[in-house]
Amino acid sequence: MIFHLFSLLCMWLSWTAAVIAQSASPKLMWCASPLTPAVLESPTDTWVDVPDTRVAVELLNEAVVMISYDVAVSHVTDFQPEGVQVAQMSELSFRVAVDGSPYRQSATTVDDREPLIVVASGHLILEIPRGLHDVKLQWRKRGTRVLKWAVTSDILDGFAGGRSLTVSAQHRFIWYTQPTTAVSLVSVNKWDAVPGMTLNFRLSEPETVRFFFQLPARPELVQYSRDTAAYDEIEAVLEINGLRYRETGSYGIVEGSKKSTVQLQGSIIMDLIPGEFSAVLYWKALQGSSRPWFSSPNALDGFAMGRVLAAVGDWSMDLMSVYHLERYKPTSVGEWSDVGDSVLQFTLPKATQVSLSYNLPLSQSDNPQFISWTEDSWDRVETRLVIDGIAYRHMSSLVDGSVRGIKNARASMVLPLAGGSHSARLQWKNVDGSQWRAVSFITDQTSSYASIFISVNTWNNDPKIIAPTIVSGEEDKTVEIAGISVSDTDSEMALDYEVTVTMAVKNGVLSLDPTPGITFSSGNGDRNEYLLFSGTLSSVNTFLARMWYRSYLNWYGDDELRIKVVDQGVTGFTAATMDESSVVIRIASVNDPPQLSVPGTQFLLEDQQISIFGVRVYDVDPGFAYSNSTFEVQLFVLSGVIGLGSTNGVEIIEGDGIADQLLRFRGELHAINSALFEIKYRPDKDFNTKQHVERLGIRVRDFNYLDNTITDAFKTIAIEVQSVDDPVLVVPLELFTITVRGYAIKLLGEAKAPNFVHVQLLTMTPLGEIQISTPSSSFPAGVTKLPVGDQPSSSVYLSEPLTGVSDILQSVIVTRAPSFYGYEVVFIRLSIAPEFLIVEDSTIQLNLHSNSSSEYWSISNVLPSRGKSEGGTTVSVTGKGFQEWPDEALWCLFGRSPLVPATVESDILLTCVSPSASADLPKHTFLMVTNGDNFYSNPIPYVYEESWAVSSASPRGGPRSGGTTVLIQGEAFPLDTTLLCMFGNERSTARVLSPSTVLCKAPMVTKDIANVNLRLTTNSQDFSQPFLFSYRGKLCRLWMSGSHQGMLTVSYC
Repeated sequence: MIFHLFSLLCMWLSWTAAVIAQSASPKLMWCASPLTPAVLESPTDTWVDVPDTRVAVELLNEAVVMISYDVAVSHVTDFQPEGVQVAQMSELSFRVAVDGSPYRQSATTVDDREPLIVVASGHLILEIPRGLHDVKLQWRKRGTRVLKWAVTSDILDGFAGGRSLTVSAQHRFIWYTQPTTAVSLVSVNKWDAVPGMTLNFRLSEPETVRFFFQLPARPELVQYSRDTAAYDEIEAVLEINGLRYRETGSYGIVEGSKKSTVQLQGSIIMDLIPGEFSAVLYWKALQGSSRPWFSSPNALDGFAMGRVLAAVGDWSMDLMSVYHLERYKPTSVGEWSDVGDSVLQFTLPKATQVSLSYNLPLSQSDNPQFISWTEDSWDRVETRLVIDGIAYRHMSSLVDGSVRGIKNARASMVLPLAGGSHSARLQWKNVDGSQWRAVSFITDQTSSYASIFISVNTWNNDPKIIAPTIVSGEEDKTVEIAGISVSDTDSEMALDYEVTVTMAVKNGVLSLDPTPGITFSSGNGDRNEYLLFSGTLSSVNTFLARMWYRSYLNWYGDDELRIKVVDQGVTGFTAATMDESSVVIRIASVNDPPQLSVPGTQFLLEDQQISIFGVRVYDVDPGFAYSNSTFEVQLFVLSGVIGLGSTNGVEIIEGDGIADQLLRFRGELHAINSALFEIKYRPDKDFNTKQHVERLGIRVRDFNYLDNTITDAFKTIAIEVQSVDDPVLVVPLELFTITVRGYAIKLLGEAKAPNFVHVQLLTMTPLGEIQISTPSSSFPAGVTKLPVGDQPSSSVYLSEPLTGVSDILQSVIVTRAPSFYGYEVVFIRLSIAPEFLIVEDSTIQLNLHSNSSSEYWSISNVLPSRGKSEGGTTVSVTGKGFQEWPDEALWCLFGRSPLVPATVESDILLTCVSPSASADLPKHTFLMVTNGDNFYSNPIPYVYEESWAVSSASPRGGPRSGGTTVLIQGEAFPLDTTLLCMFGNERSTARVLSPSTVLCKAPMVTKDIANVNLRLTTNSQDFSQPFLFSYRGKLCRLWMSGSHQGMLTVSYC
């Protein structure tokens, strides 16, 4: 027993949240596949419902649904005695009714000239509104030759066929045509396009599309003559973008002078690229046919011959085609065996309902024309589909020996399956004997192929957000938010569907790294308050891996990051699944420094008084609900006294607020501003600014009790005291001095005061000297002063109990000779140990000028502004006036270190090499430019770095595209400046993890760069020990060579 066949095994998968238990997610697929028998004997010419073959459909939105049915129906013929007239033919028609309305597009017709059991199939694609709908299958008996039509699945061994009605609304997209006009084919042996059976559509992205068609056709009934052919044959094939695909071919045959309907059906799955597409259905009457063919949905009562051409896109489809099938021979009669290699292995990510169907065209005899046929040829073949080793009666079919040409064994149903791997196996069984003969079906080869495919439509994904509950950060600083991702509840399955994510914050902005595969609908990932974007799960999780939040300027408190993810694996027919989560972003308060607003220069006459208005303190922190700040103000002048117009609401700490050279008071912000509204100044008797510059110094300190921090602000107001003619007097030497008052020492953070406090006072220039106002003879007992005596000195050392030193330093005299006017820096160093190992450093900068004094040169910037403690750093100094005295050499003064010569490059630029740091000064010092005689410029800060070193770097190589993270170990890395990584001449900013660990990210380089030195620097002048770093290209090839053990060789481009 030998067969020639091709098979089609189809699967449509519709994901649901659960299979056995009823899911809360909306259903997208409904099916009725009863095993109960159904019989139609009467009435005749009346439509009635097929028993138990209806489904109730509920749609949440308007949808285009696809309705399909397969019915294996048999008939019992009325055999009358010879000479008794009977009807020439009996027919059975099927149609689909939706909400009581039948649709002729769904109709199909079979007749009693078909085999004993035939499968009737039909399709209906329909747009229906949201709500509940009733879909049912109806049939109608016409003619009396057939006594009854029956659907019985329990004959033989129970695998003789059944019926199913399936409704699906889960397709990603669908284009279709279902014309209701009549068409005819009169040409022979010529391919003609079937009128109305054409689709045109456009794809904007690559898609997998399934094309299928059903075209019922029958030849015209004519009076038999000698010209009438013994049979009429017809074929159909689908042409897509000008190419005909044999896999879609279908064949039908009807005996000459007989009238019977053939069902031409075909299907194919294709991977299409973006662009325009056209699908056209062609048909052809084969050579030897003598009658025209027609397809008329309006035949009979208008429900007889529905036709359809559709292109359906689902969310995932896989295809396996089988060509050049061998002729199959069952092992023995009465036993089930697989149909060739038509076994489909597939995997379901989740438990789901699966719609399965198969189509197996079978043929018997040497060729389709039936050269001869006898009752001996009346043999039967059963087919069935076995899922995971279980055979289902619902998916069985029976074909008997009365097959003329090719008949289809087909069935379908919806089956719940668990997630995981599954197999679908098509089997057949020869029921009666080995009377089937091999057939070599030639024609146009349109029907000689088999294919197996699986199409995965939308599933009910269940995305879930994983996020931390709370993250913490500081005001005005960027906070990295890690640990946010989106996964599916079935996390063990590799799902990568598309989702849309919404993220929003109220009091700051979000930033994320650019990621391929992310499409923005709102925002762009760069400092956005609101973001709306979409992508696959993998792309979204890569995008969310690095996220930063920065609060708005000066804001602190609890912000909320709201995250919402919506599954995009839906068509709009159902509600999308979603998840929402939130992250509390707790931003701690940072004590913002207060801001001082002061007026310009104040003018008054000698020995007069002035009221100063316009001083005001601003601070953002008191504007927040939880602020708890207290402000302290210090006011001081050099040669005069000050007072406040009002002291209401403030606490006077030092002075009396009426006539003080130094005044200190405390209060809340509004009280502080009320007190500062009017500041009264009266200069010392006979003082004017020809003696020295007078300034009102204002320092504001903000005590924030939320984080126990202190910030401050300092500004000065120039006071021009104009001279009034006084009698000529001899000017005493004391007028070339300046007294600095109000310097106090307090112990903070110690439970017990130290026995002694050690103080050093040093001037930066050799012109400056310091003198203690209190005579040494009046020092308290136990005070030590060096040098001994009361003469001015550039360096003064004091050692005594805390209270004694504080009283002595209340007034310090600074003198400058031979030139009083100019710039001076006084260094004050405090320590509880005589070795000054732990030091509290502060400075006083003096700018002493008169109306007649001149500034020869000035400096504005120093680069680099820091260097090694041992010196040797080349420093560029910018300013003006460097060539005003070309015959005079200039020098650089670094703190109290020896002068080093300066090289004048231009009037605005000079360079010098730093000396080693002075042992008696802090590392944070100043640089001046001097002529080494009578003028020193304004000071610019300069830092001597503590020694630091590197010990290792790993890895030592990476791709030229950059991005390699290098871990560098060492000791004493500076934390108060930016550390740079130098890869040859390319630089990147280092990330300091600790004083002994930094991270460097290799920059991208050109292809001509291979090996470079990797070094660290803080100033681009002084570098650490170098490490060799190798850049490599992309991997070109990899091969084994050498001995039998082999050697791996890698080649880079």
